[in-house]
Amino acid sequence: MNPSDPNPTLDPWQLQRHAIWHNRVQQWRQAPGETAFHALAWLALGIMLIALLPLAARSSVIDLLRGTMLAQPLPWVLGATALLALHAASRLTAWERQQRIHWCFAQPVAERVRRHERWRVLGLALLPHALAGILLLCVLRLPAAAHGLLMLALLLAGVFAALWAHRSRRTPQHAHPHAALPRWQDTGRGRLWRWQKIEAGAGFSPRVLARGGWILLLIPVGASAIAAGVSTVAGLCIAAGISAWRRSLDVLLQAQNWLWTQPLRLRFWLGGALFPATLALLAALVLGSALAGLGATRVAHWIGLGLLALALLQIACVLAERRRPHRVALLGTLHLLLLGATAQVAMPLLPLVWLGLCLWLLRRAARP
Repeated sequence: MNPSDPNPTLDPWQLQRHAIWHNRVQQWRQAPGETAFHALAWLALGIMLIALLPLAARSSVIDLLRGTMLAQPLPWVLGATALLALHAASRLTAWERQQRIHWCFAQPVAERVRRHERWRVLGLALLPHALAGILLLCVLRLPAAAHGLLMLALLLAGVFAALWAHRSRRTPQHAHPHAALPRWQDTGRGRLWRWQKIEAGAGFSPRVLARGGWILLLIPVGASAIAAGVSTVAGLCIAAGISAWRRSLDVLLQAQNWLWTQPLRLRFWLGGALFPATLALLAALVLGSALAGLGATRVAHWIGLGLLALALLQIACVLAERRRPHRVALLGTLHLLLLGATAQVAMPLLPLVWLGLCLWLLRRAARP
């Protein structure tokens, strides 16, 4: 047998998943306290959600949503199918693009195994939405025909996503040799904020903006065209803003890996935190203005300040744990719980506690 011929039994993705799970279990065993805390937190969250389901089923919003779905099921089915197809096609296309530079691409893998992995990626992209849809139908107490419509929407979404990914895979992609970066992606002196700006600009791609289409499901039937247009623009802005925020924070973690051996002071990292802080300030201003325009003038500025404070706290957590990125989520969760407990016990002390946490995190970030 020629070594370059495809091996019908080789499945490198399965081997990779097995190795990743083995390493993950070893990490859980090495940190039993942290593992137990995460398990208890997820268990408490699950119990809380199960306890809230009967209360949600008796609310007036659920009755209104149920009546709207029963009156006009076709728009809901078409909207859900379109959104699921966009999401699944995005996931599948991203997987195809990533496989072109993956180590598995050069392996002698049979086409049957590659096709099986594509269907697995597609199924995992639709599975969470299928479970959420079944749970929603049970809460709404819809008839059995609604479950059939949900399965039909999932089937059509999978077919459309597979056809779109197949078309993208067959379409040749050539880069023009004289293609230049856009104007906003300037090539000046290397700065961390320039890297963050380029990464944040990827949040305006069609694949990312398609995630904001979920807001179409929140538009009530009979709404005016202006309200539907404003809601759609708001959803797209939310999707782009979240993507830009996450990408700008990821740049700080990537910079730590690249510049690990450099004697960088805290001033350098604080300069890198200015870009995500600016995004957070802009988001707080937009949210406060939108709430004030809707008539909630009394709470608009408080909600905007709360969003800005939480964003700055998250930035401080990233700076403090930039050498151990896997601890950022845990540290942020602990600080949120502490702030929540303070708000329940002594609300006037909440700003002082927040300031103390930020200063403590910055002190940890200043350590060499």
